[in-house]
Amino acid sequence: MQRIAWDHAVAELVENLSTLLRFDTTNPPGNETPAARWIAEVLARESIPSEILESAPGRGTLIARLRAAGPVAGDPLLLMGHLDVVPADPSEWRYPPFSGAVVGGEVWGRGALDMKGTVATWLSVMLLAKRSGLPLKRDIILMANADEETGGDMGARWIAANHFEKIRGAGGLSEGGGSLIEINGQRYWTYQVSEKTSCKFKMTARGTGGHASVPTSDNAVVHLARAIAALGSASLPVHITPAFRAFVEGVAAYQPEPRRAAWLALVCDPDHAEEHLAAATDDPGLRRRLRAMMRNTCTPTMLQAGSKINVIPASAECLVDCRILSGQTKESVEAEVKAVLAAAGIADKIQLEWMVRPIKKDSPVESALVDAMRQALKNHAPGVPLIPAMSTGGTDNEFLRHYDMPIYGFYPMLPGEAGGTVHAANERISIKGLEFALKVAWDIVVAFCGA
Repeated sequence: MQRIAWDHAVAELVENLSTLLRFDTTNPPGNETPAARWIAEVLARESIPSEILESAPGRGTLIARLRAAGPVAGDPLLLMGHLDVVPADPSEWRYPPFSGAVVGGEVWGRGALDMKGTVATWLSVMLLAKRSGLPLKRDIILMANADEETGGDMGARWIAANHFEKIRGAGGLSEGGGSLIEINGQRYWTYQVSEKTSCKFKMTARGTGGHASVPTSDNAVVHLARAIAALGSASLPVHITPAFRAFVEGVAAYQPEPRRAAWLALVCDPDHAEEHLAAATDDPGLRRRLRAMMRNTCTPTMLQAGSKINVIPASAECLVDCRILSGQTKESVEAEVKAVLAAAGIADKIQLEWMVRPIKKDSPVESALVDAMRQALKNHAPGVPLIPAMSTGGTDNEFLRHYDMPIYGFYPMLPGEAGGTVHAANERISIKGLEFALKVAWDIVVAFCGA
């Protein structure tokens, strides 16, 4: 195997990311196919075969496979990322969001972090593996998806349902982890093994309509307001999932007493979770995230009622963003919501209509791929433990886990990276961060796929 010329590899990664950022793949409408075709052209120059599968015109997902030249000793590794991005208002940006500007040691553009930077890194790994002659014991698959930002139905979900045999593997890497977090002065790398399921619902309040000049006690808007207030201030029951337990135990292992005992008490004595949270950390933001990792959450977000100011509407509606934990169901969270409404004396005035997605599964906390991730981090960032984590939001990872394929959210990012710009103005990633991610990803591939 040839040695890697890292300076050249990083320069190529920056150039490829800059090019990829110039494709406007704002979703909606997405239009990911042109970006996918460009990746296919880059791969074709190295004789790496690929194909683009469209769920609809313009909604293309690229799948490429670098095959092991010798005896195969394992199922493939999947490197997955999405090509679509959220909207960007150019007036809010220092440099145009689809310019791919390289300025001050950073690459700017919508998607630099979420997640064209990851896709470009995975592409570089494929190119390096081919050019260096890395002897492979398993294939490497690159999947660049459409449509993650609006739920994945036109991208990863469609691919998994219709072409799963093209991406099936021993495991995969994608977004959702790789952050370097600090808890009580101790740093940790995270890898995502679990995420909450979206279980949205609509609350509809019914009442008596009429002229607003004659008030009524049966006002649908007032009923809905009471329901929103009750649900918005409720603390739903605690549920300790295996992923949350693994995260807590991973954190606790490196905490001094009495912090260590407080962290372990979160999973050993969940009935007193608030007391243990106060003792576990002084960070209010971390406490909020931990609460969301221990409970189903229901957040009212959108309201609709009435047509004229002088008319009392007969109904009023609220959309609720509900996220449920692994192992929970629509029925179990519905029971929790109804209990809150009943306690507020409003249950008989409210109807619930659910918009349910398939219940998500978790990836195993330990595996050969996790071992490779852990070893790669030791090579480049020794002394910082790698711990499993769960996401309170969603990613495309759910669609592969649904078919029992282990996939981990892991793209290592250096501290200080402009993570606050994800989905915000002036999104960018540092060249040093790209170099670090590429070297860690390369070592993972060598350890997991190398013969």
